[in-house]
Amino acid sequence: YDRIHANLDVSTRTAPSDGERRTTFGAILGYSTPIGYPTRFDRTFVAQAAFEQSRQRSRGWTGSVGVGLRQQVGVRSVADIGIETDVLETKGKNRSSLRLTLGYSIGF
Repeated sequence: YDRIHANLDVSTRTAPSDGERRTTFGAILGYSTPIGYPTRFDRTFVAQAAFEQSRQRSRGWTGSVGVGLRQQVGVRSVADIGIETDVLETKGKNRSSLRLTLGYSIGF
């Protein structure tokens, strides 16, 4: 039940401001596995490495890594908690030391 996820992201702005890129790119490589297998499937460990291009032309790319837990709360709802940090940056971008992320998702 271990899974590897790959996501590519392209964002296009129809009317970028001065100094903004019209198109930016990003990529995420993730890993997930259920915790409690084979008796439970309601909690999942997740990890990711991401690269994102800045919207500002004067700035470059940011690379980050993170880990977290996802807990199934109901039939259609999930709670998430994770930590993430930037590990590299290119021209003009300041690294963020540590971020805590909390989330709650409901599917319809």
